[in-house]
Amino acid sequence: AFSGCTSLTEINIPQGVIYIGHSAFKGCTHLKKVNIPQGVTYIRASAFQNCTSLTQIHIPEDVTEIGACAFKNCTSLTQIHIPESVSEIGEDAFSRTEWIKNCPAEGDFSVFRDIALQYNGVKATVRIPDSVTQIAEGAFKAIKPGHLIIPDKSIQFGYRGLFSDWGNEYSALKYVTLCGTNGELLLDLGDSSVIRTELHLTGQKPAVSKIKISDMKITESIHQRIEDFAIHDFSVKMVSILKYSLLWDMFFAGIAFDEVTAIIKKNFAKMFPFLIDRDNSELIQKILTSTEYVTKRNIDKFIQYAIDSQKHEIQVILMNHKTEKNWYDDETTTLSKKFKL
Repeated sequence: AFSGCTSLTEINIPQGVIYIGHSAFKGCTHLKKVNIPQGVTYIRASAFQNCTSLTQIHIPEDVTEIGACAFKNCTSLTQIHIPESVSEIGEDAFSRTEWIKNCPAEGDFSVFRDIALQYNGVKATVRIPDSVTQIAEGAFKAIKPGHLIIPDKSIQFGYRGLFSDWGNEYSALKYVTLCGTNGELLLDLGDSSVIRTELHLTGQKPAVSKIKISDMKITESIHQRIEDFAIHDFSVKMVSILKYSLLWDMFFAGIAFDEVTAIIKKNFAKMFPFLIDRDNSELIQKILTSTEYVTKRNIDKFIQYAIDSQKHEIQVILMNHKTEKNWYDDETTTLSKKFKL
């Protein structure tokens, strides 16, 4: 009703109002004073957006939710009382306000209580502060993280979650490092076979996928877990993605070499494409130069797999290896005839 009313300077919201509606006072550029009564439970999206003369706001104890852009671009807003009852702060709720600029800094974040409201850094690798238990929706509006380093605790990632099925601010996320008592695990996020983790990242899909051992920071405790895996039963039920990662890591570390070698030989047709999927050219080069697992009989299958997966660097490595080994039956055969490019 008051949206865009530039002559409005003060408003006393009457008792009995239970929520302030969407864009209720949006664009009231001369509004300086607002009294919100007890009993209001929601402040909807954009309720006070662009109220550029508003300097302070007292949110009463009954409010549980502050909607997206509720106070966005309130450029003069320096004082805000937010009660403990508020459990959800929407995307960009306080962006472009003096208040958020002056919030206590934890690392590269503006933090209110235990909520990281805004990421102020410039790097795609982001460490979540130990004090934070919730990342506000829109905190990464300016920079989409490619790698999150998360402390050993439960973290709530907005209301959409970290792994929403549709595009959000985490759409560029490729790696998550979980820092726990057993060392650091680097998770390579994929869209296939999932692995449940002991760290429950609330507000996400039920699990995180693909532990990429080859890129892990190998700590003493992780080495111990790898050795335990070698010492104990190799037939233990384990998601193949994790088992393959552990086996390749153990193979080149020389742990339980005979047993690991036997398993790799038996499962090589599955384990080598696993490396192709991960663009692990360094490990593939080692396999080509130090083993005889890739042969004249199977190399064409792996080349075609790399082509189909659009892993062009791996494709070139394999084709060069085939040339070096002189494994072409007919030197006049062209690539376009032999492979589906």
